[in-house]
Amino acid sequence: MLRERVPQGYKVALEDLEEGEAVIRYNVIGYANKPLPKGSWVNEHVLRMPTPLELHDLPIATIKAPDESPLEGFTFEGYHNADGSVGTRNILAITTTVQCVADVV
Repeated sequence: MLRERVPQGYKVALEDLEEGEAVIRYNVIGYANKPLPKGSWVNEHVLRMPTPLELHDLPIATIKAPDESPLEGFTFEGYHNADGSVGTRNILAITTTVQCVADVV
């Protein structure tokens, strides 16, 4: 049962959360700024966001891709880099991790 009006697409606490307790949706999305009883609306005003990782702490690939034999009979509309690698035009995709901000994106 909801404790307050919750707009469509937002999250609701499925159990009682104490102040400072992690709010989890697949992973930690934040920490409760105040006690959130079961059925409470969970939004950015009642959460403290987790500290983001520093860029130098982000994981990088550790496995080199296997060398493949060249393809025959295909064309490539990209460019060759000085180091021998190739690339294509950059495409930037913006997506959300939560439905409640989809209209902003």
